[in-house]
Amino acid sequence: MIADATGMSTAHLQRIIARPPLWITPETEERILAAKEVARRPEALIRNIATARQLQGLHRHGFTLTYLAERLGKSVQHVWVLMRQEYVTEHTRRLVDDLTVELATVRPTGPQVARTIARARKHGFVSLYAWDDITSPNETPKGIQEEAA
Repeated sequence: MIADATGMSTAHLQRIIARPPLWITPETEERILAAKEVARRPEALIRNIATARQLQGLHRHGFTLTYLAERLGKSVQHVWVLMRQEYVTEHTRRLVDDLTVELATVRPTGPQVARTIARARKHGFVSLYAWDDITSPNETPKGIQEEAA
Protein backbone atom coordinates (compact mmCIF):
# COMPACT_ATOMS: atom_id res chain seq x y z
CA MET A 1 0.00 0.00 0.00
CA ILE A 2 2.88 2.34 0.77
CA ALA A 3 4.46 1.45 -2.55
CA ASP A 4 1.24 2.41 -4.32
CA ALA A 5 1.00 5.67 -2.39
CA THR A 6 4.62 6.64 -3.11
CA GLY A 7 4.98 5.23 -6.62
CA MET A 8 8.05 3.31 -5.47
CA SER A 9 8.75 -0.39 -5.81
CA THR A 10 8.02 -2.64 -2.84
CA ALA A 11 11.54 -4.08 -3.11
CA HIS A 12 13.07 -0.62 -2.71
CA LEU A 13 10.90 0.14 0.31
CA GLN A 14 11.68 -3.25 1.86
CA ARG A 15 15.42 -2.56 1.50
CA ILE A 16 15.02 0.83 3.19
CA ILE A 17 13.07 -0.75 6.07
CA ALA A 18 15.31 -3.82 6.48
CA ARG A 19 18.60 -1.95 6.35
CA PRO A 20 18.11 1.79 6.68
CA PRO A 21 20.70 3.55 4.57
CA LEU A 22 22.89 6.34 5.90
CA TRP A 23 21.22 8.66 3.41
CA ILE A 24 18.45 8.60 0.83
CA THR A 25 17.94 10.78 -2.18
CA PRO A 26 15.85 13.93 -1.78
CA GLU A 27 13.38 12.50 -4.32
CA THR A 28 12.86 9.32 -2.25
CA GLU A 29 12.47 11.35 0.92
CA GLU A 30 9.93 13.63 -0.76
CA ARG A 31 7.88 10.69 -2.06
CA ILE A 32 7.76 8.96 1.31
CA LEU A 33 6.89 12.11 3.24
CA ALA A 34 4.21 13.06 0.70
CA ALA A 35 2.34 9.79 1.33
CA LYS A 36 0.34 11.13 4.28
CA GLU A 37 -2.56 8.73 4.03
CA VAL A 38 -2.27 5.18 2.84
CA ALA A 39 -5.51 3.59 1.67
CA ARG A 40 -6.51 0.56 3.67
CA ARG A 41 -7.42 -2.67 1.94
CA PRO A 42 -11.21 -3.24 1.94
CA GLU A 43 -10.80 -6.41 4.01
CA ALA A 44 -8.57 -4.76 6.64
CA LEU A 45 -10.00 -4.86 10.16
CA ILE A 46 -10.27 -1.58 12.06
CA ARG A 47 -11.65 -0.55 15.45
CA ASN A 48 -15.42 -0.20 15.33
CA ILE A 49 -15.83 3.05 17.23
CA ALA A 50 -17.18 5.51 14.67
CA THR A 51 -19.09 2.89 12.67
CA ALA A 52 -21.00 1.63 15.71
CA ARG A 53 -21.74 5.18 16.87
CA GLN A 54 -22.91 6.19 13.40
CA LEU A 55 -25.31 3.26 13.13
CA GLN A 56 -26.57 3.84 16.67
CA GLY A 57 -27.04 7.53 15.90
CA LEU A 58 -28.96 6.83 12.71
CA HIS A 59 -31.17 4.42 14.64
CA ARG A 60 -31.67 7.07 17.34
CA HIS A 61 -32.72 9.52 14.62
CA GLY A 62 -35.52 7.12 13.70
CA PHE A 63 -34.15 4.93 10.92
CA THR A 64 -35.21 1.33 11.48
CA LEU A 65 -32.71 -1.51 11.50
CA THR A 66 -34.56 -2.96 8.52
CA TYR A 67 -34.06 0.25 6.53
CA LEU A 68 -30.38 0.53 7.49
CA ALA A 69 -29.82 -3.14 6.65
CA GLU A 70 -31.43 -2.76 3.23
CA ARG A 71 -29.36 0.33 2.46
CA LEU A 72 -26.13 -1.42 3.50
CA GLY A 73 -26.99 -4.70 1.76
CA LYS A 74 -26.77 -6.61 5.02
CA SER A 75 -29.17 -8.50 7.28
CA VAL A 76 -30.89 -6.85 10.23
CA GLN A 77 -28.96 -9.19 12.54
CA HIS A 78 -25.68 -8.14 10.96
CA VAL A 79 -26.47 -4.45 11.45
CA TRP A 80 -27.34 -5.12 15.10
CA VAL A 81 -23.97 -6.88 15.54
CA LEU A 82 -22.17 -3.99 13.78
CA MET A 83 -23.55 -1.64 16.44
CA ARG A 84 -21.76 -3.59 19.15
CA GLN A 85 -18.77 -5.56 17.84
CA GLU A 86 -15.17 -4.47 18.38
CA TYR A 87 -13.85 -4.58 14.78
CA VAL A 88 -15.27 -4.05 11.28
CA THR A 89 -13.77 -4.23 7.82
CA GLU A 90 -12.64 -1.08 6.05
CA HIS A 91 -15.26 -1.81 3.38
CA THR A 92 -18.06 -1.79 5.96
CA ARG A 93 -16.69 1.39 7.53
CA ARG A 94 -16.83 3.11 4.14
CA LEU A 95 -20.39 1.90 3.49
CA VAL A 96 -21.57 3.23 6.86
CA ASP A 97 -19.68 6.52 6.40
CA ASP A 98 -21.34 7.09 3.04
CA LEU A 99 -24.78 6.20 4.40
CA THR A 100 -24.28 8.49 7.40
CA VAL A 101 -23.32 11.43 5.18
CA GLU A 102 -26.43 10.81 3.10
CA LEU A 103 -28.89 10.37 6.00
CA ALA A 104 -27.50 12.71 8.68
CA THR A 105 -29.71 15.58 7.57
CA VAL A 106 -32.71 13.51 6.44
CA ARG A 107 -35.78 13.13 8.66
CA PRO A 108 -37.23 9.64 8.56
CA THR A 109 -40.99 9.44 8.15
CA GLY A 110 -43.64 6.88 8.93
CA PRO A 111 -45.43 5.34 11.87
CA GLN A 112 -42.36 3.40 13.02
CA VAL A 113 -40.18 6.46 13.72
CA ALA A 114 -41.38 7.08 17.29
CA ARG A 115 -41.01 3.38 18.17
CA THR A 116 -37.55 3.28 16.63
CA ILE A 117 -36.39 6.34 18.58
CA ALA A 118 -37.82 4.90 21.82
CA ARG A 119 -36.05 1.58 21.19
CA ALA A 120 -32.74 3.29 20.45
CA ARG A 121 -33.11 5.44 23.57
CA LYS A 122 -33.82 2.31 25.63
CA HIS A 123 -30.54 0.81 24.42
CA GLY A 124 -28.63 3.97 25.32
CA PHE A 125 -27.93 5.07 21.75
CA VAL A 126 -27.30 8.79 21.29
CA SER A 127 -27.71 11.23 18.42
CA LEU A 128 -25.03 11.66 15.78
CA TYR A 129 -24.82 15.28 16.92
CA ALA A 130 -23.93 14.32 20.50
CA TRP A 131 -20.31 13.69 19.52
CA ASP A 132 -17.59 16.29 19.03
CA ASP A 133 -15.32 13.57 17.65
CA ILE A 134 -17.27 10.42 16.85
CA THR A 135 -14.03 8.51 16.13
CA SER A 136 -12.37 9.09 19.52
CA PRO A 137 -12.55 6.22 22.00
CA ASN A 138 -12.18 8.74 24.86
CA GLU A 139 -15.06 10.94 23.69
CA THR A 140 -18.26 11.13 25.70
CA PRO A 141 -21.55 12.29 24.20
CA LYS A 142 -22.58 15.89 24.84
CA GLY A 143 -25.97 17.23 25.86
CA ILE A 144 -28.70 15.66 27.90
CA GLN A 145 -28.70 11.94 27.34
CA GLU A 146 -31.16 9.57 28.92
CA GLU A 147 -29.74 6.40 30.42
CA ALA A 148 -30.54 2.99 29.03
CA ALA A 149 -33.41 1.23 30.80
